Amino acid sequence: MENNNGKENFKNPLQSWLSITQKHELTIEAKTLVIDEVLKECCVSSVSCLEADEVAEYYDTSFEQVSSFTTVDRDYRTGAPVGIIEPLPSDSDSHTTPPLDFTREYNKNSAGVFGNPQSVPFLPGKYQATGLLSTVLISWCSIFRRNGGRSFSGEYLTCAPGLSRGCSFNNSESELSSEEESGDDEGKVTVVKSDEQAVLLNEYPANEKKTESMVIEDKRENKKEEAIVEETAKITKAQKNEAPIVTDNHLHNDEALNELYKDRAYYYASWTESEESLAAFELLRPRMAKTFSFELDLFQKQAILCLESGESVFVAAHTSAGKTVVADYAVALAHLNMTRVIYTSPIKALSNQKYRDFKRDYDNVGIVTGDVQMNPDAFCIVMTTEILRSMLYNGSEVLRELEWVIFDEVHYVNNPERGVVWEEVIIMLPKHVKLILLSATVSDVMEFAEWIGRIKQRKIFVVKTSSRPVPLEHHLYLGDIGTTKNVQIQIVDKDGNFLAENFDHAVRQKENSKAATSYKNIYKPYTGSGAAEKNLWLSLIQHLKEKSLLPMVIFVFSRKVCDTLALMLLKSSLDLTTSSEKRIIRKFFKKSISKLSANNKALRQVTQLQKMCQIGIAVHHSGVLPLMKEIVEMLFQEGRVRVLFATETFSMGINMPAKTVVFNSIDKHDGRTVRLLNPGEYTQMAGRAGRRGLDSSGTVILLCRDKIPHVSDLRTMILGSSPRIESQFRVTFTMILNLLRCQPLSPEMMLMRSFVENLSFRDIMVLNKNIETLMAEQNESQFANCVLCSQGNIQKFYRVAEECYEVARCIIWNVTKLIEPGMVIVVQLLDKWLLGLVLKKHFYKNDWIFEVFVPYRNLKPKNDKLTPDERCNQFLFYSTELECNLVEPDFRYYSILEFSLSSIVHLSNASFSVSNHQIFDDWGLSQNKHNECENDAILALIRNLHGVYQYYKSNGTRMRVPLEWCSLRNARLDITYLNRLRSSAVKFRCFCCDKFIEHFYELYRIEEKQAEVDDMKRKVDCFKLRLGPSYEKKRAVLRMMKYIDYGDVIQFPGRIACAINQNPLLYSQLLLNNKFADVTPDEVAAILSASACQYKCKFIAFHEPRLHELMNMVCDMDRRIRLVRERCDDVDDDIDDQLNFGLMEVIQKWSLGMPFGELLKITDAQEGAIVRCIQRVCELCRDLKTASSLMGNSTLTTLLDDTMNSLKRDIVFTDSLYLTV
Repeated sequence: MENNNGKENFKNPLQSWLSITQKHELTIEAKTLVIDEVLKECCVSSVSCLEADEVAEYYDTSFEQVSSFTTVDRDYRTGAPVGIIEPLPSDSDSHTTPPLDFTREYNKNSAGVFGNPQSVPFLPGKYQATGLLSTVLISWCSIFRRNGGRSFSGEYLTCAPGLSRGCSFNNSESELSSEEESGDDEGKVTVVKSDEQAVLLNEYPANEKKTESMVIEDKRENKKEEAIVEETAKITKAQKNEAPIVTDNHLHNDEALNELYKDRAYYYASWTESEESLAAFELLRPRMAKTFSFELDLFQKQAILCLESGESVFVAAHTSAGKTVVADYAVALAHLNMTRVIYTSPIKALSNQKYRDFKRDYDNVGIVTGDVQMNPDAFCIVMTTEILRSMLYNGSEVLRELEWVIFDEVHYVNNPERGVVWEEVIIMLPKHVKLILLSATVSDVMEFAEWIGRIKQRKIFVVKTSSRPVPLEHHLYLGDIGTTKNVQIQIVDKDGNFLAENFDHAVRQKENSKAATSYKNIYKPYTGSGAAEKNLWLSLIQHLKEKSLLPMVIFVFSRKVCDTLALMLLKSSLDLTTSSEKRIIRKFFKKSISKLSANNKALRQVTQLQKMCQIGIAVHHSGVLPLMKEIVEMLFQEGRVRVLFATETFSMGINMPAKTVVFNSIDKHDGRTVRLLNPGEYTQMAGRAGRRGLDSSGTVILLCRDKIPHVSDLRTMILGSSPRIESQFRVTFTMILNLLRCQPLSPEMMLMRSFVENLSFRDIMVLNKNIETLMAEQNESQFANCVLCSQGNIQKFYRVAEECYEVARCIIWNVTKLIEPGMVIVVQLLDKWLLGLVLKKHFYKNDWIFEVFVPYRNLKPKNDKLTPDERCNQFLFYSTELECNLVEPDFRYYSILEFSLSSIVHLSNASFSVSNHQIFDDWGLSQNKHNECENDAILALIRNLHGVYQYYKSNGTRMRVPLEWCSLRNARLDITYLNRLRSSAVKFRCFCCDKFIEHFYELYRIEEKQAEVDDMKRKVDCFKLRLGPSYEKKRAVLRMMKYIDYGDVIQFPGRIACAINQNPLLYSQLLLNNKFADVTPDEVAAILSASACQYKCKFIAFHEPRLHELMNMVCDMDRRIRLVRERCDDVDDDIDDQLNFGLMEVIQKWSLGMPFGELLKITDAQEGAIVRCIQRVCELCRDLKTASSLMGNSTLTTLLDDTMNSLKRDIVFTDSLYLTV
């Protein structure tokens, strides 16, 4: 009866909130309470978020959202749970200090560096507080500045944020002249309090009560503060009534910003001055926080000066240029200032390596990753960005003392999966935290720095260098050509000059070799096996060894091919180490794997890698066991491994320079399609070549098996501009719930501060500028003032000419299959029309490319795309009968050029039978010299082309139809339509103007500008709508599932989901629906592997029926969630929410105690993939354990503890070698 009465009381929402006294009594008790009975009745049936009609209104949401702690209401007699309550603080406590500000009370329940999942974060930088929070912040800031805070004159802080008092040493600006002077003021230390005037300790005792006069003075100060707050509130209200300037985004509605960016200038991002840096650095040198054993480069000195000035800095430099020096100096500054610094990196290997480096210099260094936690209270902590994001959302108290955050390899923001985490962290960091961003060279470094500066309201100083400490030379390796062995041709020198003659020579040699294949496709499927492949690698390695170009890194974009090539060399006679080096390697291996069990020491991968390393070769990719990767890295650093087959991840940040870098191919599969390497990827990997202080230059080699890549691809890839940083920000359920949990922060705040919205902001500024320029050009245009052109409807003629151009291009595209070698064509080169003969054609990069014989000399290759002037010329060519500039052929000269289909303007019905090999051989011998052609067959061909020239010269109108001789029905219809358009175009009176062509060019440029403006408007509209609709859909899903109410107040299920980082909806539903009630620890691990597995399995077959039941249970819950999402039109698949059951049985067997070697017999997954899956399952277990604590379900907490204990064993969780050094 008592329990029933308790439940009846629970159903009354007015009785579900405790008083402030009861709250304090039950806060600690809530962590250990068991509420299985309540969950069974209310969470499963009532808060089962998929049955909307059954959910009862158990929570009173009329209150303002504030920080609260979920507790359990129990019957005071029996202790039985009767309800889940979320107490609100009383009015007396709710308005004392801002809940998100550093002045709030220190949270004693904060779980160390991780913070408390029920706490709220600190205020992000530049967040504009509203309402009550804004008033309190303004009031506090006025007190803080008056009582020792940082003043506008640049004084230092005397009271740390969040503390009640601080110290100020009142020394004069000049140093004390004698010991007597210093002794006079000894003991007079000023203590500054945040709510009183500063007093001297020797004048007023610390416990002295205030006098009446002091109380009156305090009241006067309080009245002044209230007046300031009221005045500020009036100003804020007036500002809210102002109309927006450009866009609805309040970040864009700042008149000052519009003025700052009116010329597309950068306000927050600033370049450092090189001339002033040298002199200032010399003054700093005697008192540097850390000295280095080598002379620093200019960009390093500039960055250090920025750090000494307390400024944030963005360092963009090539790989191995020395960006780490900046991070090392920031750590030294934090150590000197007794503050904290956090170092983040995108990959675990880099984090471990940096921990070892910092540990050599400082004792108090910690590391926190998904599976390792060592000394988390240290002043310098190495961690992943995911851990830092959790700290920010959980309001970790470590942030109070945090001075620097170092983002290494910040261009990782481009990563589609994890880039959103980096943006969230940058946005959520408090304003007082200074940023150090280290990146490879990117083209929009100022754009990215401007975005960070704008959302943080601070200057970001950009330090960029394009020079390399060790210059690179790029070569093509052709292998054996005839009797010539190891043909290696340099195509780019140390100064970055592309050697076109060398490239042409390489092309001729490859085409004349027996290995040359058809021209249709450059790339072929590659397996890395076969006798020819083996001989190629043995020849290359021996060739580089003779030239002293070892060690080398070979980048292969397939883990399987990496292993195949290494095993192939292992079975060969290759041996690159001496007997003494073999002994050292065996000894190092024995020591490194000493903690492994006998079974793990006998693993196939362990034994194979040991044999490989003993002959000087190794592999490095994500499929290798973490311990084995570290062994390979350390041996490679010491020079014991001469040849390393690695994937792209080896180039990410790890300090592993080599003398030579070899690219097995330059095309990679990016998850969607096979594409060429972009300049950023190539530069990142090629930058591993060249060891600073050891090599004068680095060597980069591209293997060319069947054919040499296209010249434009090589130019773009090697010498092209660096890639832009593209935002991968997306809306996630985790982000929405975490931000709604800590109002007044909001998801809208996060969206509007994302880098995506920054691009919209910048584009709006450029758009306004372009519109102004366009209007000015239209008002000043000559054709607008020309009577003949304006009354002759030149603008209408432009539309007709544009239509003629589109029809003509359509005709040529549809008959491309008719263009064969030997056909005579007319091509466009700038403002000239040239006759040519097709020699070859191939399809490349979604376009047809033609090698054309043209009887002219001194012609330079053109770009594939038409220039605006060329396109304008084609407008007039197809729509008018104006005289065209058809160039007369030279009788004794010719050239061979490549033209795209867009450059062909006419197809002739004339064709000549020629020998392509004869022409190419003669062209190769002449090498485009200015000598006259002496080949009779080629001279006869030139004479025939001259005859075609004479025909078109006398019948010019025939050349203006792309192909009048074609008999295809569709082509004839298009030609008829084109002729009708041309006949109507010539009737316009604007042709009577003497300056018609000049005016038409002017009109064309204006129309092109208008098209750019229209395109930019569409892009801006897309930016506005890119994240907004996604957020609205996901919010609708959360409302329908009762994770939040219609006032966006988070409910109990939402709080459970907040604690889960991977697939929060799925696992919160499994928890709330009590799906873990009848499962064992191994089955829990199997269930969680669905989100942790990254191994792609084509076919899934389980040996136990129970696994099918578990998989069906997870799939059924996922299907129900997807139905809700479909009802809300949220159909986009989140990368983080995809399920994969490929390793479900493997994880279960591991949890049951099966040896690692036996796991490999039931799956073809690589060892590294299995280890990573197990580690991610443990991370997910930790999240679910936190969620179970919030629910008060101790049975579930114990179950998850048992699951983690069953997984954490043996080779999967072996200590890192970097952490034991």
